[in-house]
Amino acid sequence: MGNDETNVRSDRDSIESAAREKELIAAVLAGNVECFYELVRPCERLVYITAHEILQNQADAEEVAQEAVLKAFRNLRSFRCESRFSSWLFRITVNEARLRLRKRREVSLDELMSEDEDENSYVETAEEDPDRRAA
Repeated sequence: MGNDETNVRSDRDSIESAAREKELIAAVLAGNVECFYELVRPCERLVYITAHEILQNQADAEEVAQEAVLKAFRNLRSFRCESRFSSWLFRITVNEARLRLRKRREVSLDELMSEDEDENSYVETAEEDPDRRAA
């Protein structure tokens, strides 16, 4: 099989896949929610891998992948079909993973601030207590 033939087949498969994707989206929006799994199935592994690459944590990646799929389902009406559904789902996944990273950092900073406050309260108590000052 020649290169041109391979390219033509690849283009045809891509067009058919995009058309099937639009059919599935229309079916889901019409109330056939079972079609959503068929829409997500081809990219669910890559959604998890994308989340894991960003988060470097299996449990967080699983949660983010689930949240991304749920968000895609809830917001499917806002999908404009200008790009592939998988591209949109991956964008949601990346955004959810980044949000999780930000929350992780905020928790870490809050924990550090809390530790600083505990240390400062100890220092203040020691300065107020004459027995501790002498020690």
